[in-house]
Amino acid sequence: MTFERGSAAVVVLALMGVAASLSVVTARVGAHVVDEARADVAADAAALAGVYGGVETARRVAALNGARMVSATDDLRNGGEFVVQVQVGRVVRSAAAVDSWAQPRRTIGR
Repeated sequence: MTFERGSAAVVVLALMGVAASLSVVTARVGAHVVDEARADVAADAAALAGVYGGVETARRVAALNGARMVSATDDLRNGGEFVVQVQVGRVVRSAAAVDSWAQPRRTIGR
């Protein structure tokens, strides 16, 4: 009769390694999902702030939302949009806004 002493310890150690790996992957995926949501909100808020306050206001609002403003395009004077691009972690998102009170825009049958 052969006894395999310690084989349970090897199995438990292997399962602990798998569990640790899964927890690291889950944490990274969760952080990425949170970064995506924060980037979406920061881009929308910065674009709206930029319409009424300009580029510096958009940059401040992006920073208050935990994002870094990568670029901004202010084309409002030509009847266009205020477009921003922000970054949170590795996630980059962009958003655009217009001042619909100042300039009526056709939305149907462009």
